[in-house]
Order: sequence, then C-alpha cells, then structure tokens
Amino acid sequence: SGESPEEPWAGWKIQLTGTVEKPGFPRNPGSFDQRTYLRTLGVQAVIDTKEEEVRILERSTNLSAKFRHLLEQRWIPVMGEKNCGGLIGFLFGTSDSMEEVTLEAFQKIGLGHLLAVSGLHVGLVYGAVQKLLGSRGRTVYAQIVCCFAAVFYAGLAGFSASASRAALMIVIHSVGQMLFRPYDMVTAAAVAGM
Repeated sequence: SGESPEEPWAGWKIQLTGTVEKPGFPRNPGSFDQRTYLRTLGVQAVIDTKEEEVRILERSTNLSAKFRHLLEQRWIPVMGEKNCGGLIGFLFGTSDSMEEVTLEAFQKIGLGHLLAVSGLHVGLVYGAVQKLLGSRGRTVYAQIVCCFAAVFYAGLAGFSASASRAALMIVIHSVGQMLFRPYDMVTAAAVAGM
C-alpha cells in the first residue's frame, strides 16, 4: 500500500519468523562483545528477520513506555537520532536506541555503568519532586505525588531490579510518614527483596 512500516513500541505483542542464532563472539580483540552484553540482559539468542516477516498482534503498552516513546519522538528532530539515543540511555538506562559504536566506547573506557538506572536515580527524582513541592512536600497528597513520580520513573527505566527496589522502599517510607511511623531501612529492604 506504500505506507512505511510501523515501528513496534515496548510492550506490544508481535509475531515474526526468521532464523534463531546465538550471538557471536567478538571477531577482533578488544571489540564490542555482543554475546556477553546480551547475556547480562538475559538474552540468549537473536532472530534474523525481515520487516515483512514481522506482524503486530496487539498494540497495548504501559503508560511509562508510551511516555518514553513520546519523549524520544519529540527529541529526535531537535537533537538528532545519535544524541537522542545517548540521552535516553543516560536518563532511563535503555541502550537500545544507542549506536553500537557508542556502547562499545562506553564499555572500553569503563563507563558502561552510567547507562544503568540505579536506586540513586529514583531517589533523586523523589527528592527533586519533594523539593519542588516545598513545605507542602510533607503532606499526604504531596507524598502520593512523590511516590507516583518515583514509581513512574522506575517504569520509564523498565522496572529494572534496582529501580523497582528503590521505588518500593520510597513507597514504604512515604506510607510510614503518612501514618506517622518511623522508617526502618532494613525492614523496607527486606520487603522490597521479597
């Protein structure tokens, strides 16, 4: 029909056919090791397919994935695809928009950890929202807004283990403040661990 193929969003259900392969080892010494990188993401195999072999079954996705996709689509015309991929990687810990050469450079100089969202990032978002709310940051409604911001940011980061743990601990902290109960970090960490 002449239409450009639709690019799937995170969370969509798709069906595709192709050849399943294990990621290869690096061909040159010191080059990007895709096999090890994909294993850290829990990916054991890759599929070699063509655009016409991809079929979209369901377009449902979560709110945070829609928001991240919207930001990316707004930033690409302003920053360019290369720079936007780097910014998305820094902010949300997703390196799928980054070029392989950039990923390799980060790993080579030992800064690959910057592309992973940790609990510190979630805590910074929580603190920033609380600071924006000023003295009202301690009210029940403000705590709800702060909790929502922390959980939403964890969603933008793909609910990684560290982001999810931090968001849950923040929710426990906020509920404790709303109920005038002391916060026990060990208990909160144990609940988050479970």
